[in-house]
Amino acid sequence: MQQRVSPPVGSRRQPPGLVSHGIVLLLAASVGLLSGCAEGSGTASYTGGDPESGGGMVGAPSVPRPAPGLALPTIGPEDILPAGEPPAPDVERPEYVESSGFFVRDGRVYDLFGKGFVFRGVNNAHIWFDTANRLLALSALDEIAAFGFNAVRIVWETDALNPGSDTRLLDVTIASVLEHGMVPMVELHDVTGDETNERLLDMAEYYSRQDVREVLLKWEQFLVVNIANEWSGDDFLGGYSAAIARLRSSGINHLLVVDANGFGQNAASVLTNGQALLDTDPQHNLLFSVHMYGNYAGNMGPTRITNALQQASDQQLPLIVGEFGWQAGNQNLRPIDFRLILSECTRLGLGYFPWSWKGNSGNVTYLDMAVDWSGMTLTPWGSDVINDVNGIAATSQPASFFLR
Repeated sequence: MQQRVSPPVGSRRQPPGLVSHGIVLLLAASVGLLSGCAEGSGTASYTGGDPESGGGMVGAPSVPRPAPGLALPTIGPEDILPAGEPPAPDVERPEYVESSGFFVRDGRVYDLFGKGFVFRGVNNAHIWFDTANRLLALSALDEIAAFGFNAVRIVWETDALNPGSDTRLLDVTIASVLEHGMVPMVELHDVTGDETNERLLDMAEYYSRQDVREVLLKWEQFLVVNIANEWSGDDFLGGYSAAIARLRSSGINHLLVVDANGFGQNAASVLTNGQALLDTDPQHNLLFSVHMYGNYAGNMGPTRITNALQQASDQQLPLIVGEFGWQAGNQNLRPIDFRLILSECTRLGLGYFPWSWKGNSGNVTYLDMAVDWSGMTLTPWGSDVINDVNGIAATSQPASFFLR
């Protein structure tokens, strides 16, 4: 198979996806899959992350409505796989892994062919900005892919749209990310900061709902499932053990991502309980995620960054940095050594997803990576993540199933 050649730092590049024009968007509301909705006003916004730590969007979102003019997916799972013989695997898939897609072994992530994969993704707020007569997050995928990102963390919620509408939009979003040559990771934002085991189990129930489950299984070979964004209960082991058991019993065999508690920032919850959770999962197929905001800012930040990542690596716990920024706080801003996050992840072979492409509001608009959704102009934050020596342009490689 032909390898994709990385361009000079800072340049856009053709994504390794199946088409170059991106998802087909039918602008006439009467033609679209989700149509007939009144134009919405207001700005959807992220209420996750410790507000004092500068994590994510702030404010109250307007009620999203499905955007008109959304076409059916232009590809299916059969269109993703390359023709001919698959590449020789780096490792064999363990017998206990029932997933046909991504899996972990000895602290590393592998794709469906058993080839090593390191996430170099971005968070993109699809559920808030692909509704109410707009398709902003979907429209951004062209430039996100062209800058070389190899994955997209799809921000999602369980109750933003009516049942049926949500699964159609989810199906289109997953297909669109794949169409652009990137790996989709779907996550649920509903329980950000919540501490009850019951609400965490609700997230597993949503994924297990028949119509949602059908979408997940359709894309199982290529999709990663983040159970819940920043659930913060103290019963980390018990809460996630129950959620994982529910997902596995419903036939969801995907690689599952588990965020640290403490708004995603308490790496100790993963370092202490990660192996026990892996042992609890009958498929031992979990990827852990830490979010680096205020706890990793200021003078102690660099030490905490290195310690968290190194300890996970030493324990062979599969880990990514699922969110991070370049500074933290709403008013009393403190710098985060994000370049150290990039370099340590590169040194240890760990994945990362900066927050976020666009759409931050309130006092944290500084976390926008693009000036506009099209990405024709990057913010300094976006440019730094892409162009750093350990950034996207220099270190991102596509999943092996995209290589032709």
